[in-house]
Amino acid sequence: MTDLQTVSRTSALMTASLAAMAWSASANAQTATSSPAAPHFAATAAENQPAVQGRADASGAVQAPSGGAGDIVVTARKRQELARDVPISILAVSGDKLAERNVLRLTDLVTVAPNFTLSLGGGQPATYLRGFGTYGTTFAQSVGKFVDNVSYGRDIHSRLPLFDIQRVEVLNGPQVLLYGNSTTAGAINITTKTPGDKFSVDALVSHEFNFHETTIDASVTVPVTETLSIRGALFYQDLNKGWLHNTSTNQDDPRFRNRGYRGTALFKPTPNLEIKVKGEFTSVRDRGSNGQQIRQSTNPNRQLTDVTFDDNRQAAIAGAPFFAPEFYGVNNTVVQGDIDWKTGLGTLHSTTAYLDTHQSSAQSSSSGRPDIAILQRTDYKQFSQELRLTGDLGRVDYLIGGYYEHNDYNVFGAIDLNPPGVNIPLPGVGRYLELVQKNRSYSSFGDLTWHITNKLNVEIGARYTKLNQSNDQTSDAVPLITNFSFSTRKSQIKSTIDPALRPLLVSLFGGTPHELYGIDRNESHLQPQAIIQYRPNRDLMLYAKFVQGDKQGGVDFSYNGTATGAPANRATFAPEGARSFEIGLKGVTANRALEYSLDLFQTRFKDLQLSAFQGTTVFVTNVGKAVTRGVEAEVIYRPVSRLTIDATGNYLDAEYRDFPGAPCTVAQTLATPAGQICSQNLSGAPTPFQSKWSGTLNISYGYTAGNFEITPTVSVLGRSSYNVSTNNDPLARQSALALIDLNLAVLHTPSGVRASIFAKNITNKKYLEYGVATSLIPGAFTVYSSRGATVGLQLGWHF
Repeated sequence: MTDLQTVSRTSALMTASLAAMAWSASANAQTATSSPAAPHFAATAAENQPAVQGRADASGAVQAPSGGAGDIVVTARKRQELARDVPISILAVSGDKLAERNVLRLTDLVTVAPNFTLSLGGGQPATYLRGFGTYGTTFAQSVGKFVDNVSYGRDIHSRLPLFDIQRVEVLNGPQVLLYGNSTTAGAINITTKTPGDKFSVDALVSHEFNFHETTIDASVTVPVTETLSIRGALFYQDLNKGWLHNTSTNQDDPRFRNRGYRGTALFKPTPNLEIKVKGEFTSVRDRGSNGQQIRQSTNPNRQLTDVTFDDNRQAAIAGAPFFAPEFYGVNNTVVQGDIDWKTGLGTLHSTTAYLDTHQSSAQSSSSGRPDIAILQRTDYKQFSQELRLTGDLGRVDYLIGGYYEHNDYNVFGAIDLNPPGVNIPLPGVGRYLELVQKNRSYSSFGDLTWHITNKLNVEIGARYTKLNQSNDQTSDAVPLITNFSFSTRKSQIKSTIDPALRPLLVSLFGGTPHELYGIDRNESHLQPQAIIQYRPNRDLMLYAKFVQGDKQGGVDFSYNGTATGAPANRATFAPEGARSFEIGLKGVTANRALEYSLDLFQTRFKDLQLSAFQGTTVFVTNVGKAVTRGVEAEVIYRPVSRLTIDATGNYLDAEYRDFPGAPCTVAQTLATPAGQICSQNLSGAPTPFQSKWSGTLNISYGYTAGNFEITPTVSVLGRSSYNVSTNNDPLARQSALALIDLNLAVLHTPSGVRASIFAKNITNKKYLEYGVATSLIPGAFTVYSSRGATVGLQLGWHF
């Protein structure tokens, strides 16, 4: 039995024991007070929400008094609060709104949250918030992803679908106190729907006509007894006509076929005890890519046949010698248990979870030549346990807790190089890469809020984390790997390592083949946070926040060694640190018809972790210093009960302060004499994927016609220019853009049937998502683009 299995079973037994103790104690307490036996399954929505003036519906939207602007209940601080009461820059979107906007996974969220970027270009997701984030496999994610309080901390989790969602919260800035290490840029907090106390059926089916995309999101809740209810949900997505025609395969790329299943049981044996168990399986299968060439090679022997930015692309790895069609696949399984127990000391919350993720991918350079194939397989297993106790002692609210995580991260693959594909008279060879990593994380955290007066609060907290990591890393020579698929296992590739191919490997990739074992890293971090919150009146809240956070260091998966050897210390990268200051205000006015928020922030990074694809390998380093600062604003206005105007506006200035030795642009590389190493100084340059100015505008108006409620909606996202490369290459500059979406929804009130017609990106704007110099083709450049206009029909039913 492995250490992970032992720990998982031990903690599961502890959690089960805690549940039994809680049930027994609560039952005894109920008996002692002679409370009558009564149905107490799943308190009503009002009972589950914070003490607010208004009532929360099933979607989490709080109806403010007198038809006001309304609000949404969030769990950004691991407790239910109105968004306007939380001293955090937060953008919260209900699951119903996500469904209306056809947001099916996090890549679609970029049209809703303008300071958030998630690009899947190049096979390795790039996730950024407020101008900073993570690109590549090596790092833990600077923008943490959490689903029902469980961390999904690797880039392979970025493609998982969003279905049966209650709410998505985008939390800007470091969130280390409650969400832990590696949230130095922010966090995405996702809450799925839980079973209610009534039988219900929800079904949503949509079909998009331009790209033949069909989606199904359905769920059913069944009360089994007065204290037990279950909910089942399923998801299916099939996009079988991509927006780029691959002339090499005569197929339209990319294409998706994704599915998900989730079962949740909610048990409330007493008024003071709630137990929730969840199991989920999701499968992602992306085929093809959205990369294409836009610049011709300067080498006359390596000319490309299509360098026009249009609706065509070329990718030739499906044929000889690789026989590996482009794909990206993920299987993810989650088993989770939550306990909420109201005790005399406060509320004790336990979350126990086991995560098992498998990923495989085969990517090409989109050059149209059989030149390079990038193959990768990841196996990730994670066990986590969190305990939190919340309560109050008069004017002091307290939160104390502990967190343990053990994860095994095993990633391997090969960079297959076929020199004859680019007219180089050398045989093909593969560079085998492997990283076997084990992580253990131990954290304790606490937070005290002192209500000095009814208007003034002071909050002080800290998180102490101890991290233990062990690594084995390999880089060696293998023959060309063929027929790579989702079922390919490590033994099938590693067994082909051939020392005779090492001279050829070095001549093409440089470095030194090696096997490094026992690279251990031990870190400890103290991460403080302080907040001052002041309410001059019931409709206005001002706050100031300071937080200091860290992200774990590690070992570079793609470490290649040097020309003279492979010292283990050169394979490591240091932890990343962030220090953030934020001031803001939130409030309501105009007879509660207008809700607003405004914040100013500055976050400074040191030893910023950064990676960039360069040539045939990934460049990994710690940047000296970097900074992001800006202003964020949001307004929600309901001048009359059926008209809603929601607008956001952002100014962002994110730049590297100290980044010499950065990878070169295409032009710089071409200008560098042969035999010399090219680098550039990006100190003072903006960070990738960020616009100085961005914002959204949503206008909807609902009116009644007999038994029908009709709601037209107009949504606009605007961004100033930005760069989608990791080295600020001018070829990857995206000009300013505006994306306009339309939606017309009709609800038949008696039956609960809802139909809508949606049109997204109606001006057919195809914008860049990522850009990189093309491997092995001097002067060439690859860009990855979004899809254009989409038009579809959506049918929903709630019973």
